[in-house]
Amino acid sequence: MTGTATTRTPRPALAPDVSGPWPFLGWLARLRPGLVAATGGIGALWILPGALLPFVIGRAIDEGIRPGSMPDLLAWSGVTLGLVVLQAVAGTSLNRAASLSGLNAQVTTQRLVTTRVAELGGALPRKARLGEVMTVGTSDVENVGDAFESAGRAFGSVFGFLVVSVLLLLVSPLLGIAVIVGVPLAVLAIGPLLRPLRERNEEQRDTLDGATARSVDIIFGLRILRGVGGERKFTAQFDDLNERVRRAGVAAGSSAAWITAAGILFPGLVTIAITWLGARLALTGAISPGELFTFYGLSTFLWIAVGNVTNAVDSLSAGYVAAGRVCRLLRLEGPRPPEGAEPAALDGAPLALHDVQTGITVAPGALTVVNAPGDLGRLLGARLAGHADLPPEDPGGADEGEDGTAAPDVGATDPGGTDDGPIEHDTPPVDVGGEVSANGVPLHGVDPAAVRRRILRVGQNDVLFSGVLREELTAARFGPDGPDFEGAVSAAGAQDVLDALPRGADEVVTNAGRFLSGGQRQRLVLARALYAAPEVLILDEPTSAVDSPTEAAIARAVARTRRGRTTVVISQSALWWAVADALHHIGDPPAPPDTAPASPTDPAALAGRSSVEAES
Repeated sequence: MTGTATTRTPRPALAPDVSGPWPFLGWLARLRPGLVAATGGIGALWILPGALLPFVIGRAIDEGIRPGSMPDLLAWSGVTLGLVVLQAVAGTSLNRAASLSGLNAQVTTQRLVTTRVAELGGALPRKARLGEVMTVGTSDVENVGDAFESAGRAFGSVFGFLVVSVLLLLVSPLLGIAVIVGVPLAVLAIGPLLRPLRERNEEQRDTLDGATARSVDIIFGLRILRGVGGERKFTAQFDDLNERVRRAGVAAGSSAAWITAAGILFPGLVTIAITWLGARLALTGAISPGELFTFYGLSTFLWIAVGNVTNAVDSLSAGYVAAGRVCRLLRLEGPRPPEGAEPAALDGAPLALHDVQTGITVAPGALTVVNAPGDLGRLLGARLAGHADLPPEDPGGADEGEDGTAAPDVGATDPGGTDDGPIEHDTPPVDVGGEVSANGVPLHGVDPAAVRRRILRVGQNDVLFSGVLREELTAARFGPDGPDFEGAVSAAGAQDVLDALPRGADEVVTNAGRFLSGGQRQRLVLARALYAAPEVLILDEPTSAVDSPTEAAIARAVARTRRGRTTVVISQSALWWAVADALHHIGDPPAPPDTAPASPTDPAALAGRSSVEAES
């Protein structure tokens, strides 16, 4: 049996109009105009039997009270049955079409949001709050879909109103004019309530965003809070946030309740007025009993039609607010070349990274360890990974050249203590605005996708995704010559983590692996990075949550596993310094010892053998 290779055609890139909520909603409608038109057409077909039914029943009443009119009565009864069947079929079709229209808008919006989040990558937390992103990706996307789902019924209700107006004008011009004037006035009376509803919906969304972000922070730090006894304080803060969310929800619900009440009151007043006027006309003989029923039935139908429009307006208001939030997220810009410049290309040679701000050069194929404190190390790791939009940091204490730029003192020796002398790094100056160059090419001018294909950064806050653990750890593979699964797990010192799980590597990870300890998660994240085998691997404090013996074993294993591949480890632990091919100190380097220490891994000894000092 011969297999046939199939090629999956990639979906075309979408270019939404994110200039505002209405343009964005209009763009979504233009994506599937046939579906939107079909929803409106079926909505009109669905509402039409309800508009015609009072007229048909009124005729049946007038024909039925005449002697010998049984054939006419049966005929009108048959028409009534046909309208009922038509409405049932059209209602089923409308539900399907409206659901498809809503799902199309929802899925398209979700795809846009997911794509933008992936494009922003590590820049996202610096540009948007976590709670806002979560709200956009869940409830806001759903609200956009609900707006499209209600559009068909709203269009059908407007169409039904026009049909009813024509029928009323044909039967009684006076009643027809009363309906044509009364119903729009009832709808306009609801209008002033829409603005407060939209404003309160936005306030509720903002409050919910803040509460969601705070909830995530508390969940992340729950173990620490318990350790330092901070549960009561944060419980009180969380209760206060909950109360604010509740008040905002009550305010939004109050506005929605007023709109619902108005949707009942004003159409009810119109119905009462039309029924009263029709009864007066029937008493004078101007209209027949059947026509009186027709007017009453049509006025009741108008109550239903206006209710549909009111519900659609409510959904559209929520969709408008949601679309505005989606547009704000989609307008966020990630790392990209300067405006008007073509993306630069990286050559196929092994990458040599150079950070201008600190003067650090990462040699291809070497294990480079950087001793950098706190946020300075995190920012350096992000810059080396091509995150050009990070704000430059000035740790202070640097000597300045004549042009005001830092003049770091850079030299290098083998941290193993060989006598080959210092390795001079003669790197030509590259003006990249404090950023990083790869083989002389500024990374901020390279297509981010091209950077990500060659450079992988593992941060301190990286998490595990939900799913089978083995599939999660082996999801990415940059090259064919990396370690196998067992080798990556062993090098990361994570074998005992798998052994402790009931199903080992086949255990299902939920809730970002929070059932694991911080050290266990950290080692599994490291195993995932080692298995991926990128050309350049940047590790930011990869063993900060493990004990010293485990850290020493991991450092040696990573050095063996990554031998010949470019690896950057940002760590203040001396255990990593012992395995480094090049060691950089940012800031004040450790003071050399007065006497030789007894242990080759003693931090003082390693400080005395530090290879590169880059003061900035």
